[in-house]
Amino acid sequence: MQYSLDMGLWRSVFAVPKDLVEKHIKLAGKEQLKTILWMLSHNGEPISAQEIALATGISLEGAEDSIQYWLNCGFIYPTDGTATQKAPNQKTVKPQVQSVPAQEATPAKEVSLPKRKQLIKPDGHYVATRINESPEIQYLIHESQTVLGKTISPALSSTLLAIHEDFGLPVEVIMMLIQYAKESGKTGTNYIEAVARDWYESNIFTLESAEQKLLELSQMRLAWKKFVSSIGIHDRPPSKKEEQLTYTWVYTWKMTPDLIAEAYDRCVNATGKLSLSYMNKIFEKWYGLGYKNISDVEKAENRRKEKAAATKSYDIDEIEKTGFFDPVEDF
Repeated sequence: MQYSLDMGLWRSVFAVPKDLVEKHIKLAGKEQLKTILWMLSHNGEPISAQEIALATGISLEGAEDSIQYWLNCGFIYPTDGTATQKAPNQKTVKPQVQSVPAQEATPAKEVSLPKRKQLIKPDGHYVATRINESPEIQYLIHESQTVLGKTISPALSSTLLAIHEDFGLPVEVIMMLIQYAKESGKTGTNYIEAVARDWYESNIFTLESAEQKLLELSQMRLAWKKFVSSIGIHDRPPSKKEEQLTYTWVYTWKMTPDLIAEAYDRCVNATGKLSLSYMNKIFEKWYGLGYKNISDVEKAENRRKEKAAATKSYDIDEIEKTGFFDPVEDF
């Protein structure tokens, strides 16, 4: 039996850059390769992570990680007008802070780290080099995989290295961050990078400051759970603003479950829906008046009603003294 090549398959072909194959066939994972092959087959058309995930069968998180990997390598670029910077194949250098003699220091002026620093992510070659030459980086990557229970993607490896070398977070602090992400059920590269940026901008560079930050984050999650439990609604992931509001109510203003339920009822009666901003105004007023529980609110309401009733009675007495209700005499 003889065989012939189906030429119909060759009527729709696309080229694969040789540089991509030679440099990334070993470094890139299967999700990264699926992503770039599918993008190559679409002749440079703008493509979203959602489209990639739907077409290739990988998760949205995997598609986002794959996109980040090829962005870092310089094979793709954003088409929404934003710029991306390709990382150099050399070690990033932390900013050096020059020490100041004690007699020249100015205690009144506090020096803070610059805000919104761009995280420069190295390419796969540099990541592999750093893993081979640094036991500390080996530990970071290995322990991150152990905590997350999976082989981390090249994009996440690049991000973790950048967090350490560009943001300057110590390895032990990064491991606490990874553990927090695992417990939160959010282990995507974008989320880990966002938390790391928040810690960088909040000067979280020691185990002690990281522990304090984790306690605050834990209390925020607990405050939200107490809130939804008090008002009897279905739990859902809160927004950052919602977490901050419920944290203030529960831990700063010490609002009890019965006060939360009462404020919720008043909010729904007034607006017809759950409005945290409306409830915040109620709690702000109650906190200012020193209310500690529902009994304080009820006592204040009763005093107001008694005062209103007394004022109404007093007004009627005054009107009666004027003879307003006396019989009208006939003339």
